[in-house]
Amino acid sequence: MLVNNYFLCVARVCRACLVIGLAALIAGCSGQAHGPDFVFVERHELDSETRAEGGIADPLALIVSVNPTGKLMLNRVDVGTIDDADALSQRLATIFSDRKRADINKRDVVVELDGKIESKVLYQLLDRLHRASASPLRVTMVSNRPK
Repeated sequence: MLVNNYFLCVARVCRACLVIGLAALIAGCSGQAHGPDFVFVERHELDSETRAEGGIADPLALIVSVNPTGKLMLNRVDVGTIDDADALSQRLATIFSDRKRADINKRDVVVELDGKIESKVLYQLLDRLHRASASPLRVTMVSNRPK
């Protein structure tokens, strides 16, 4: 009888914790700002999208490359590191401001990963891009890297 009461008590406590946990989760999420939306895409899908008429590169394409050491490049120009992306944020703010003045509403950014990256670090980078008004965000992996 003591064992049965113990399991009944544990079941009630666990059920109560579940209800409290769900309520806290719902309450906590309802007031938060929406995080960055992004999709993972295959590299070959982007090749045709980043080309303008006649097969030349689209001058409005924005590609953020992250190399294996954490170095960030925006369209092949050094813009800091994954740990210090202030230069990237400032550069994007300038680009988007210039585009707004020119009545160009293109703000999409492709993040090109070359190697492994922790999911937390990737999310922080995507969140920084989102806060810089980049949208939509697409992530791809570089698969044909020479060794």
